Parts: sequence; C-alpha cells; structure tokens
Amino acid sequence: MVLDVDGEWEREQGMEVAEALVAGLRRNPACPVVVVVGEQERLVSLFHGLPPLVDCFTQAWDLVEYSVDELVSLAVRELERRGHEIPDDLRSAITERLSESEDRETVRTAHRLARELSGIAATRTLAVADLAGTSAFSTRSSQHQGLASVG
Repeated sequence: MVLDVDGEWEREQGMEVAEALVAGLRRNPACPVVVVVGEQERLVSLFHGLPPLVDCFTQAWDLVEYSVDELVSLAVRELERRGHEIPDDLRSAITERLSESEDRETVRTAHRLARELSGIAATRTLAVADLAGTSAFSTRSSQHQGLASVG
C-alpha cells in the first residue's frame, strides 16, 4: 500500500486516512508493506500532526532530486510508451522549460506533462506548439485553446 501525501492531498481528509492507517497497523502489525511518500515538508507536517504514525514505520529514506535530463527522459519514455514520436526540437523545448522552471520539478510533473501532451496531441508526432497547451508548463494564466496540427 502506498500513501502519497503530495498532489491533491487535503490536510483534514489526509489526517483521517493517516489515523485509519495507524489504527489498522496497530490491529495487524504483520500487515503488508506500507509506504508513505511525499515532499519532505509535507511528510514532516503529517508525522508531527500524528505522532503515533512515527511508531508504525521503522525505516525512512531521503531520495535525491532528479536532474533535468532525468526528468526529460522520464517524460519522453512515457510519451513513447503511449505511442508518440518525440522530435528533437520538442525534447529540447521540454529540457529548456524544466531548466528555467522556478518550481522544483518532480517525477509527478514529468508524468503529468506526458499525459497532458498525449491527451492534446493532434497526431502521434508531437510538436513544440503542443507544449504550450499543457498546464504543467503553461506560461499563460489560462490554458492553450487549440491543438497544434503536424503533417
């Protein structure tokens, strides 16, 4: 079981889930593996807000951030898995956007970008113009209204 405290995690609802998890782990300490994942600040907040949760876990790992090139590779691999062709100029544009981003980008962002690009693509061959239509990297306040047609 994986409990992901990032994304659409709402504090009140999340605490209810965490409390239920603690109760379940106390009733059955031999249960399957449970992993709690998330940004460090959110995890710290969760564990401070529910101290009994700390007792339920014997190990913790701090994972290093992915490099821009690694995130681009993850996005491209997901797009290729979905049947898309990724031209070099699009790969460069994704790299540039990730490099310039002020926010700390994550695997979640790379995968969301791939899903969004796949969903708005007019053809299997993606174009740089398609990138403008993604909320993951949109520089506008509203989403792109059209699709980029290629070939």
